[in-house]
Amino acid sequence: MDWERALSRFHDVLTPNGYLAIIQNQPEPSPPWLEEVKKLTPKYSTNPEYRPVDLVEELETRGLFQKVGEKAAAPTFFRQTLEEYIESFHSTSFYSRDRMGSERASAFDREVRKLVQRYCLEEVFEMQFVCKIIWGKPLRP
Repeated sequence: MDWERALSRFHDVLTPNGYLAIIQNQPEPSPPWLEEVKKLTPKYSTNPEYRPVDLVEELETRGLFQKVGEKAAAPTFFRQTLEEYIESFHSTSFYSRDRMGSERASAFDREVRKLVQRYCLEEVFEMQFVCKIIWGKPLRP
């Protein structure tokens, strides 16, 4: 994404009292298998150049955003089956079935299933998510 262009546009369309809100939704606590699943990224990801980025920090570093505040919402519980959890990975650009191909996607599914089943004996499990809202002023570069 062209962050300079996007944040400049947000800057121009917001009123002087307006803010840009950035929403982050993360499992908290992280599931015990998450670090092991992340280790599969170099092997299966369709985006090998990916590096994790803290969006707010990155925008502030580039001089494109001035954080004013943040608030965490109350935790929300989410139930899903193991198969739904595995399928959720394929909704991202990193693990798109179209880009991975059926053979690699199936191999990825097997590895994730094996990792998660070491921790979850039930077919349906619950995770807790916390939504964090960060607001601030978009800046012109």
